[in-house]
This record gives sequence, C-alpha cells and structure tokens, in this order.
Amino acid sequence: MDRITLEVLGSALVAIAEEMGVALIRSSYSSNIKERWDCSTAIFDRGGEVIAQAEHIPLHLGSLLGVVREVLRRYPSEALKPGDVFAANDPYTGGGTHLPDITVVAPVFVEGRLFGFVANIAHHADRTGAVIRSIFDEGLRITPIRIVEAHQVREDVMELLLANFALPTQRQGDFRAQIAANRLGERRVLELCQRYGAETVARAAAEYLQYAERKIRAAIRDIPDGVYRYTDYMDGDGIQPGTIPIAVAMTVAGDRVRLRYQATSTSYGSPSSPPPTTRSRRFWIPLFRRMAGSIAPSRSRLRRAPS
Repeated sequence: MDRITLEVLGSALVAIAEEMGVALIRSSYSSNIKERWDCSTAIFDRGGEVIAQAEHIPLHLGSLLGVVREVLRRYPSEALKPGDVFAANDPYTGGGTHLPDITVVAPVFVEGRLFGFVANIAHHADRTGAVIRSIFDEGLRITPIRIVEAHQVREDVMELLLANFALPTQRQGDFRAQIAANRLGERRVLELCQRYGAETVARAAAEYLQYAERKIRAAIRDIPDGVYRYTDYMDGDGIQPGTIPIAVAMTVAGDRVRLRYQATSTSYGSPSSPPPTTRSRRFWIPLFRRMAGSIAPSRSRLRRAPS
C-alpha cells in the first residue's frame, strides 16, 4: 500500500475514535464524563487488536485491550449480529480498571462480514462501600453480557444493572451515551469502508500495527543493553499507615524490554491495581511514548516489545 493512502486511512481511524469520544462527552449525563472526561474510545480489528484509540485517559489503554477478546471468547463471531452491544466492568474477565469503569463494545459488520469492533469505557460515578477492602465493596461485577441485541435494548438486563446503582437515571443516561457513541463510530467506519473498500481499510490497519511494532522496537535498540532500576513510593492506601514502595527493574536486550516488579510491595487491603491497570501502566510508560512518537501508542503492537 502506498504511504499516502496508508496515512490517510490511519488518520481517519484515529479521527473516528476521537469523534466517538466527543459524542460520548457531549451526550453523557454525569459530570464525571461530561466535565472530567473520564472516558476513552477505541476501534478494534476483528481479532481484538486496537487499531485506533483516542487519547483521553492513558490508563484506559490496558483496560480496553482484553475486553474484545473476552467478548469473542464468550460469543464467537458467528454468534454476533449487527446491532449487538455488550457491557463489562469486571477487571478479571476483560473489563476495566475497577468496577466504576464500564466498557461498552459493539461489533461492526460490513456487507454482512465482521470487520471489527468499536468500544468505549466510561467511569460511572456512583455509590460504593465506605471502605474499599475488596472488589466486592466497589459494586456490581459485570462480566461481558449482551445489553442490546439486534438493535433492541434488553430491558430485563438493563433493569437488573440499573437496580444496583444509587443513581439509576443518571446511569441510564450514561449507558445511552456510550451506546450512541459506538453507533456513531460504527457509522463512520462503514462510511470509510464504503469509500475505500473494507479490505483496503483492514490492510491499512494491519500495516499500521506492524509499523507501530517496528517503530517501538527500533527505538528500544537505541538503548544500551542492561538492567535499569527505579523505585517510587505511594503515600499510602488510605487504610493502613506507611508508604508503599513500587519498584521496577527494566531489562533491555536488543529490541525487547522486560519489566519486573519483584521488589514492589505485596498486596495491601485496598486493591487498586488489577491486571488491566498493571498492563496499561506498563504499555504507557512515558519513556516508550516519547520513543515511539504519537502514532504507536494508539495501536496494540506497542505492547509486544515490553513484557
């Protein structure tokens, strides 16, 4: 593919993700999304790789990486239909960083074939336990579940979800904003595929993934091989006194980086770093971002060099 077409399609996909974010922010009910912008939007290919993500909350990068794959594991592609929408928040089954972060995912079909997915994650600011000592104090755990089927909202499922919130009207409005943002993203992806062809767009996305991986690996090769260590401290977890050390050892070998956290503190009573959070912090290390430039962090292949 020529460089001009590749750049046009790559920029168009990022622009779609950014427009989804604008729609979500402007149409949401809660101030946490509308004013704080505590949300993120992304586009995935049919295999669950991020091909474009708007840069709202960097931490959400890792949160979104696993959700589409978990949806595909539970609902194979042949079981998906146009107009389906899924929701999830459980960090241990493909969801977000913590239970208030709810992800909404929708498949995108082009001429009857699955092209990919559009997704967004938003922080639903609602009541939790007075003291958070475990995930069960945070609220309702939502494993990936279909909340819209063939363009029809599953009212029984939505009623169950909303019954577990202190502010159900506000939560319903934010859910609707998330669904609408995905519908906008789906429409824009369809328009792009109609203009350039679905195979061309998919090939451009695949080439951009490879480009992102090459770019980060080339930048890592410029770092002298060796082990680099750093330790920082959290003031506390809000429950137990004392600082909490967070230590990383970064081993550079050729074009690969290995991150290990053995010297970090053991788990505390207030868990705040489930697997998606840890992944996102690892992928979005400022060093990698500066090395890779503006385009690589928007693609999944950024995660292949750090391990």
